[in-house]
Amino acid sequence: MGVNNMAYLDGWKEFCYWIKMNPDAPLPDGVNLSELYRFAARYRLSYSYQGINLQDYPEQSVEAYGCLLGVFLAYSAFEQLYKAVGLTQIRGKHIVEEWAIENESIAEELRKSHRVIDFLHDKVDTNGLKRRIIEFKLGNNHNILILAQSIRHLVAHGVMTVHGGNVNSKTSIGFCNILKENLDNKTQYCFENYVLNPIIVK
Repeated sequence: MGVNNMAYLDGWKEFCYWIKMNPDAPLPDGVNLSELYRFAARYRLSYSYQGINLQDYPEQSVEAYGCLLGVFLAYSAFEQLYKAVGLTQIRGKHIVEEWAIENESIAEELRKSHRVIDFLHDKVDTNGLKRRIIEFKLGNNHNILILAQSIRHLVAHGVMTVHGGNVNSKTSIGFCNILKENLDNKTQYCFENYVLNPIIVK
């Protein structure tokens, strides 16, 4: 797989150069190179994604569906990075600390779109995820990654719709844009902390 052209994530080109110059050097504990390349491909797709093109749909509905798919792609990339750096295995508190985007102010902003959250809770089909959505809605945690995971789940299962729960397209667009921006930031953070920083001295 060619990786030198996948420079969209900050530091990816630097990482590839390090791999080329240090072919026998050990990677950080838990990092799987083939899974990391798979992550790079998913991130490249998410980064390059510019929305969808539909005929006979209102413009705002097309944008809203595009934003939903954008969250799906961004979450899929983050999920693959999580796998590539070994965080799917419980190592100390990493599984707790890193599977989260805890931000109270952003969480409060998202809670204003209560119809979206109610729709996600109604449609997800796992009790664990339903429970986490309720905890988020009640303010018992501020982990907005729960909402991104729920959207990913419903898009993958063909359940997600921009008008579910009487939600207008504008609300869906704003909701999804907030989630995607924070997912991208979290992905960058995890790549830097679990891949780049341990091997490259700044």
